Amino acid sequence: MARRSSLPLQPDFFHCPALTDEQIHHFRQLGQLSVQQLLAKANDDNGLGNSVQWTLTSTDSKLQLYSAKMTSSTMHCHKGVLEMTGALDEVLALFQQDTRDKAVAYRRRFGHGLLHSEMLYQIIAPTADRPLDSIEIHWLAYAAAWGGVVKKRDVCLLVTTQECVIQGCQRAWVRALHHVDLACCPTVPGFIRADQFSSGHVMHETNRSGFLRLAVVQHADVKGRLPRWLGHVFAQRACRRLQDVDIFVREERLAGSPFLMGHHLQPLTSRPACFLCQEPFGISRHKSNCSKCGEVPLTHVAVRVVCSGCNPVWQLRLQGLDIQVRACTACTLKPLVDAAKRDRSVTAQPLHRGSSSLLSPAEGWSVGTAGWTSAPPPLGQEAAEPTFQQPRREPPTEKWRRRSLPTREGYERRKSSTKYAYLFLQQSSSSSGAPSNYTDSCVEHVMDMMSLGEFSSDVEYGFV
Repeated sequence: MARRSSLPLQPDFFHCPALTDEQIHHFRQLGQLSVQQLLAKANDDNGLGNSVQWTLTSTDSKLQLYSAKMTSSTMHCHKGVLEMTGALDEVLALFQQDTRDKAVAYRRRFGHGLLHSEMLYQIIAPTADRPLDSIEIHWLAYAAAWGGVVKKRDVCLLVTTQECVIQGCQRAWVRALHHVDLACCPTVPGFIRADQFSSGHVMHETNRSGFLRLAVVQHADVKGRLPRWLGHVFAQRACRRLQDVDIFVREERLAGSPFLMGHHLQPLTSRPACFLCQEPFGISRHKSNCSKCGEVPLTHVAVRVVCSGCNPVWQLRLQGLDIQVRACTACTLKPLVDAAKRDRSVTAQPLHRGSSSLLSPAEGWSVGTAGWTSAPPPLGQEAAEPTFQQPRREPPTEKWRRRSLPTREGYERRKSSTKYAYLFLQQSSSSSGAPSNYTDSCVEHVMDMMSLGEFSSDVEYGFV
């Protein structure tokens, strides 16, 4: 009796016998080879030998796209390269699937079009000494696209993950995908079997402290009768999703630190211009509060009023609930290493319905009209209201002028969506003419950014 191919598959659909020692050795060697080939493709812009010659097809302030000519009409080879701020461990946390919750989060973020997946073999399992290294064989099924114009595909992949050191001192992590043929994994009826050739992700630290270089390679033969131009569209779309990694890392930073609410928010009427870009508010530039700028003791009000362009809405998941919060682009660049220091400096306040304090993901709370789930203070005892300083004087009406940076790096920063996170550097009131009280309000954020290596000593800013 024929096996059913409807998804999800039955648990016994794939009959996988034990691998022999020769097969295990072969897959180990193949995994190491795919890692080496992927590193060569990702880090060598001039190509891998004479087989792959990269051509720059698109570039912007953050992402560069490359393509290579292939002989077959169904084969495509594309690469995306991205540089972002952060720590390598922050990015690696997004790719972990050792628990059910992490696996669900991984599929929600990166499982675009994925219908079903099965792990057929585990050649090398992660260990306590090498928790980021593994070799596994997976079967993946992808949905049809464009209303059925592009048929469903499946692929049997050897997935190799390895932590290594490249260029002598840079820590890196590689996730290489290469197709394998197994008798126990035939082509499922209704699917077209595609092949991958040393594709995947390469993420490593750079010479600049606090910066990472991410690369994704899509080298595949999609088979079938898919037009060449359509295959390029899907491959470039997959490479552009590399920018989502930066967004996901920022969301995790926001979800791991407290929020400000209530009277800790700066009144919107107190600011005539955006705190970051210094553009005046108007019909096309709406004002809003950043809920993250008060990562200081509760006695200090430092919440900024910024425009909607500098204060986007972020999709966060807290305690299993999906919520939306506004946070400025400067706050999303702050790593979580300072969270412990900040928490020690904040005096915990009793939370009760109607009060305003720090909204921490660790605290129990509910979304909706129910409000806080914490119990109110005992009868006859009033809740202590946290004290804070008066808001600082509104910023001057003069616009900031940013002098041109002497490097291409400065040019790319001006084009990026987070360009205004780099605008604030302390200037003496005697040399720049800026009011000292407003200059001091920028220093705290500047010191945090300088810890990431964002500023260079030859960068100058000033007032006009």
